[in-house]
Amino acid sequence: MDENNQEVGPVSLENLKSFRVASVIKDHTLVRPESGGPWVTCESIIGTVEADSVKSYLHHDAMIMKRYLFMVPVLKSLDDGTPFRRGFAMALRVITILLIIGLLITWIALWKVVFSQDGVAIFGGFIFQIFLLVGFYMVIHTYWIRANDIESLGKSEYTIIPIVSILLKMTGEVTAWGLFATGIGAGIFQILAGYPFPGWPTNYESFHNGITSSFVSGLLVMVFGAILALFWLILFYFISEFIIMVVDIAKNTRVLRENVERRNE
Repeated sequence: MDENNQEVGPVSLENLKSFRVASVIKDHTLVRPESGGPWVTCESIIGTVEADSVKSYLHHDAMIMKRYLFMVPVLKSLDDGTPFRRGFAMALRVITILLIIGLLITWIALWKVVFSQDGVAIFGGFIFQIFLLVGFYMVIHTYWIRANDIESLGKSEYTIIPIVSILLKMTGEVTAWGLFATGIGAGIFQILAGYPFPGWPTNYESFHNGITSSFVSGLLVMVFGAILALFWLILFYFISEFIIMVVDIAKNTRVLRENVERRNE
């Protein structure tokens, strides 16, 4: 609308900007869309267009930064804990595969020791090897199960603590399975052969002291192995649950403090 309150136009938006730059129209000049509608100042129309252009440019720049600057999604992923869960799970599976290879080599090599014995000691060696294989299976399968447990952990307020808790339990479990299985196998071998299984790196030889009979010594080996297995299992479970308990206490204390502060406001 011109100075005489007469409608002029229609005028394109670009021409409107040109008229404003050339001072043909003023900021307070009234304009409205060609399709009709309320009259508004020229400044409001041009200002809105310019503001939308700035937003468009900013959005474009943000998309470029998001595409080429990858640290934002990386840090979000770390906060979520997914890389840690997948990483620990993958590491445990790799360790499991290496354990299968190493333990099988050890188990096969021990057959040479078994067949170097005499008489009933060979039969005791067979039994020892059976229990040893069972222990190997329990350890390997525990590693695999705990890897799946870590990978299936959901999103939590804490990232590492749930993983550490599972790893501590797993440590107690595999230690207990190994001690229990080898203790039973070594005890039976000692009862049958009259001496400890040769070359096996344990402390069970201390029960073969020349004073107690081979039968009693073998029973002591089995009992000692079971007690030691239970001790390590309870110890690592206790440490795992103690960590979770401390975290829960800290969490509940924070919630209680926030509630008190909220009531005092």
